[in-house]
Amino acid sequence: GFKPVLRVDQTEPNTVLLTWMGGVCDEGQTVTLSTHDGTYVMQLDTHEKSGGGCPMAGVPRGIRVATSSPLPVGSVVLAGD
Repeated sequence: GFKPVLRVDQTEPNTVLLTWMGGVCDEGQTVTLSTHDGTYVMQLDTHEKSGGGCPMAGVPRGIRVATSSPLPVGSVVLAGD
């Protein structure tokens, strides 16, 4: 799918994997992890190149996030793109 997905890295319990579908003309992404009212919020924002003329093609993207202790993935709200 096109929506971001967060899952635990099965080889490292203190690491989560965030994957999403980006575009070929994305200039970059910003990922922010914070807490709000006792809930973890992972915000994904995509920065697109301006100007247009970009083909509508998806590119799989992902990052590994290492934490000091296991992150309860079920309690993380994914927000943004």
